[in-house]
Amino acid sequence: MFKGYSISAKGASHVTRDVVCQDHSGYARGGNYCAAAVSDGHGSERHFRSGVGAEAAVNIALEAVKELISNEEEFIPFMERRYQTVLKQLAGYISAKWVDEVVAHFNDNPILETEQKAYEEYYLSDNNDSERNITTMYGATLIVGAITESYAFAVQIGDGACVVEQRDGYCFIPPSTIDERLFLGYTTSLCDANALNNFRFYYSEDIPQAIVLSTDGVVDSYSKDDFLRFNKVLCDLFVQNYDEACANLSDWLPKLSARGSKDDMSVAGVFRTE
Repeated sequence: MFKGYSISAKGASHVTRDVVCQDHSGYARGGNYCAAAVSDGHGSERHFRSGVGAEAAVNIALEAVKELISNEEEFIPFMERRYQTVLKQLAGYISAKWVDEVVAHFNDNPILETEQKAYEEYYLSDNNDSERNITTMYGATLIVGAITESYAFAVQIGDGACVVEQRDGYCFIPPSTIDERLFLGYTTSLCDANALNNFRFYYSEDIPQAIVLSTDGVVDSYSKDDFLRFNKVLCDLFVQNYDEACANLSDWLPKLSARGSKDDMSVAGVFRTE
């Protein structure tokens, strides 16, 4: 009933500078749901382990959604009235688990010689809380979305975009997932001290045809209208021919980066096959 996909590509600027891709994406499918996630590591000198943070964010989010849906009988009768509470609990779990995982990674992986300069400049001289400083070097955004047999939802922190395609083919960005503060390079993040307060949520019992998640490298390469058209074409292609759509998207993202934002790019989605 459901399928998913996820593709990440190194940005043109990262290819030129021989920098690793700091985006990550993934999807997971169960008997009664499919979920996808994208994460964009911040990539600046201060966030020199953000690629690790992005991968952790996606893996944790997909596992958390799986756990949530496996226990859905506890909240489904009240979901329409209480979805904000349920999804905020999901966001809180993801956020806390992400902090635990990146702190554990830091403890298990000493600072490399190539990281030493940035570490000394941004962290050793800081008088702030050490755990918060550690998470900052892993800073990343996150969008995770899922479609089940009886509802659909998305949870987002930071930039990028969640696009919903309705059954009639109409594509839109849910207003509840838009944060007007995010512009000119500013973004919220999993590494923020107040991360939980910066999550946004989408929920619907009108099951959509598809949910498509994109990091800001993709979003910034289009005008708003063209971005929605891109998502519409993408949704149609995956329904028509899954393997061909995967190949075409893998081929297109590096080209889009070169002609557009020059940034790393990730697109992941879930869709109904019926």
